[in-house]
Amino acid sequence: MSPFLSNIGSALAHENSFSASKSKTGEWRVKRLSLWNRFFFWKDRDYHLKRIGQIAKVLNQEIRDLPRMKISAAVKDDSLKVARKFLRSLNPQQLSEPHVSDCCRQLLAAKLGVEVGVFSANPEFEEFALKSHLERYLSDYDHEIRVNPENQQISLMFEGKYQTWEVIKDQIDLLPLPGKNHPDNPRQMWLYGQNGVQKRDMYAWTKLTPYKVVKPDWGNRYLFEFTVCCNPSFGLNGDHSWLELKTPQGEIYSVGLYRPGKTRSIDTFHTPLRVKKGYLMSPDVSVWWPTPIHRIPVEITKEQFEKIKTSIESDKMNEENRHFQLFNGNCQEYVNEKAKIAGIDLKTSTFVLRNITPIKWQKIYDKTMRYLPKLVHKIFYISATIFLNILHWILGGSIVDKDLKVKGVEVKPLIRSFRDLFNPQKLYFHPPRYTGLILKKEIEEWRMQEGPESSRRYRLPSECLMSS
Repeated sequence: MSPFLSNIGSALAHENSFSASKSKTGEWRVKRLSLWNRFFFWKDRDYHLKRIGQIAKVLNQEIRDLPRMKISAAVKDDSLKVARKFLRSLNPQQLSEPHVSDCCRQLLAAKLGVEVGVFSANPEFEEFALKSHLERYLSDYDHEIRVNPENQQISLMFEGKYQTWEVIKDQIDLLPLPGKNHPDNPRQMWLYGQNGVQKRDMYAWTKLTPYKVVKPDWGNRYLFEFTVCCNPSFGLNGDHSWLELKTPQGEIYSVGLYRPGKTRSIDTFHTPLRVKKGYLMSPDVSVWWPTPIHRIPVEITKEQFEKIKTSIESDKMNEENRHFQLFNGNCQEYVNEKAKIAGIDLKTSTFVLRNITPIKWQKIYDKTMRYLPKLVHKIFYISATIFLNILHWILGGSIVDKDLKVKGVEVKPLIRSFRDLFNPQKLYFHPPRYTGLILKKEIEEWRMQEGPESSRRYRLPSECLMSS
């Protein structure tokens, strides 16, 4: 990694504002903005657009200078990760700046192992590749993009053989890619598997089939895997949990509970906590998101595997009875529900403030409360309960979507009466982040203390198992 990219990575890690400037020797360097500049120009959009544009211009050249990499290597490359992190830190106005737009295209081309010019020669491919994180599919299945040197037309694996993008885009429906008008009835008329792009709706299925077959490194075992994607840093959304089932033959099955309309304003700002329709997705596309993935594999029996698989297929057949509510029926609870079929009972419930506040704030709170009377702690707890439950109510905690009522499914909201506003239990839920970061660490530490490597990797402490 070049010094310029390394310094950008350091600045981003420390959340510092910075600019790009040339040294006397002609080398570009990262310069932290002075307190005066941050204060004087904090509302000057033109200044910041120019500053961001200059950084993007240099970054673009840095990416161009990198050697061409295989897609599997590009996905893991630290230089490209820094570039992506910088671009993701920008707001929509900054992303529309010309140098930034060019940098985004150059980054995508580098991750796909192609030249920027192929995007112009293949209409709609750039948007498709960007929104679907195509490079991660290609890396996972060890596929490649082939480019015709004469006309720059690209070819992708499509249902077992390579086809040109012109042929593929006419076979699949590109419109349902996530966007402003993503409907409440989700559909995506394609998925990517070991045979490449396939003309199939990942929401329309009846039998659970493996999305991948590999040489198993887990031996002659059946596994139930708690799978979570979340960033280690503090965040209010973007976390997700799903389950994977693995067989001794190397088959990997994936399924997760999904809520519709995640990109609409009503789900972001107005009644996001209402009870809404839930959908089962297979495979769960989160496995190909660039967010870090955390796994807790647990050994199960063949009989338990078959029971879980049959239960999931039954859930899909009766999907009209499936709903989603963040505090009472989210993606993590669905995983827990299936795990209990195998006698697994992870304690994933935690108080909401533990999930929406930075860890350092929690440590300060815990340390402070040790020296205060219990009455103070109780007053704070009751006050927080009332305030947060009122906020929960305002954000739709007492509302059930109309389509669920019309179908005659008896679904009750979490906040049902005035008394519920004073009930602290309404503020306990099952965040994926708690499973992926806290419980995983505790289980791994327990496993390190238990038996030889081969036997401890897939066991759980007794408190994580249901009593027989």
